[in-house]
Amino acid sequence: MRRVSGQIVLLLLGLAVLPACSGYRSDPIFPKAARRVAVPIFENQTFFRQIELDLTRSVCDELRGRPGIHVVDPAEADIILEGTITDVDQRVLSITRRRRSTESSATTQVACKVLDARTRQELKRFSTSERVDFAIQTGEGLQTAQRQAFYDLARKIVYELEADW
Repeated sequence: MRRVSGQIVLLLLGLAVLPACSGYRSDPIFPKAARRVAVPIFENQTFFRQIELDLTRSVCDELRGRPGIHVVDPAEADIILEGTITDVDQRVLSITRRRRSTESSATTQVACKVLDARTRQELKRFSTSERVDFAIQTGEGLQTAQRQAFYDLARKIVYELEADW
């Protein structure tokens, strides 16, 4: 009797865990005709210099982490992801009595469009943003915060590429 009830418990446990695995996919989410992606350096419309290089690198790294996706030159691509950093808004969140900033935030906004590499027809357009807070007293600065923001923005951009194909 104990052996039967132990097997039933294992069976029920297995059935309970099964739905948790139902959303996992090992195959690429991108359509087969869009697995070679070109990512030109993002355009930068802000006064913050060199951030377009860091964001472009983050997006390429995120794409390379996806199964079956290849970052290639525009001549070899199926699709082209063009992006523009439209705004970086830095704000002071708190100050000391001597009017020194102790906490700040930075919000980076990006507009993207996806083009068919052969026809240059626009397939998709979207925008996203990311806000990060940083404490200057602990040694964090705008560069550290932007590095995290670009990592998060890159994930959002790639998620948007995967959606609605």
